[in-house]
This record gives sequence, structure tokens and C-alpha cells, in this order.
Amino acid sequence: MKEKNNTNTRLQNVKFILSSKLKSSWRGRKLFLSIYKKNKGSGKTAYIIFPEDDAELNYYGLLYLNDLSDFSSFDSFVIITSCNIVAKSALYFCNKIRNIYEISKENSDQIISYFSLYNFYNHTYLISLDIPDARRGSNILGKNGITKELIVGVGIYRIMPFRQDKHSIVYDGDLIEIKEFIDRKW
Repeated sequence: MKEKNNTNTRLQNVKFILSSKLKSSWRGRKLFLSIYKKNKGSGKTAYIIFPEDDAELNYYGLLYLNDLSDFSSFDSFVIITSCNIVAKSALYFCNKIRNIYEISKENSDQIISYFSLYNFYNHTYLISLDIPDARRGSNILGKNGITKELIVGVGIYRIMPFRQDKHSIVYDGDLIEIKEFIDRKW
């Protein structure tokens, strides 16, 4: 009898977890679709999601947007981020950005939950080493010369052949945090 109660409790826990994840995914779907509908139009648009505060990873995610455009048929990008510095500095990296959406970490997690459940749009790029859960880019980081720059350029954006160019990003504004973000060299 006690074993049956334990099984029922575990099943209730599984139901609760699945229900929570599905609700989160549903909210993420609604949010992504609202962004998508606002940006529908002529041409091919890619959606770039920056869910983390990893400055180096985000820097390379922005740095190689122009290369992604050159090696694909994308003529514009929509940035979705929970990272303030990405939202503030993105336009200095690429002139093909159609819109930037700075969202909460919770909303970002919901979109990623939806992305994990269903690859909803094949023109979506997630700038992360380990999100969604099955991704394990951090496991190969540093092995055989693999850098975050290489993971973004080849692993995420699939730019082939990949050249580690020294791009020059010009920022002549007064905001120190943007200047430091752009001028930082990894």
C-alpha cells in the first residue's frame, strides 16, 4: 500500500512539472508570436535570442551578425534579449537590425522553453553555450583551440568558411558601459 502511495505521489509530481513546463512554453509561444507578427514583412528575417549575461558570448553573437547575413539570405535581424548591454549596443554592430526587444529573464526563459519543446522557427538562433538544456557547448570550450568566438561563428551561426576577422566597431557615444563592451578584447 505504501509503495502505491509513493508511485501516486511521484506521478503527481511529474504531472505538476509537465504542466508547469507546458504553461511556460505556451507563454513563450504567445510572446514569440507577438514579436514575430510585428516584424513580418518582405525579405527574410532571422531572430537572434540572447538569453544570458555572458559578455564575451554576446559580443561575438553581435559581432558576426553581418557575416551571418553575408553567408545566408537574411536581410534583417530581430534581437530578443534579457541582457541590457546587448539591447543598448546591438545597433553599433550591425545595420540590418530591424528591431530590438529587451525582455525580462522570465520571458526569455519562456521563449526558450517553447524553443526546447518545439523548434518553432528555423530562422532562430540562440546565443548560448548550454541553453536549451540539451546543449553542452561549455564541455568543448577550450578543447582543441575551441573558443566562444568559434562556437558562435561555426556552431551557432554555421558560417562556413569561418574567418576570425578583426572587425572594427565604432562607438563615439558617452555611455561608458557600451564603450567598454565594444572595446573589450577577448
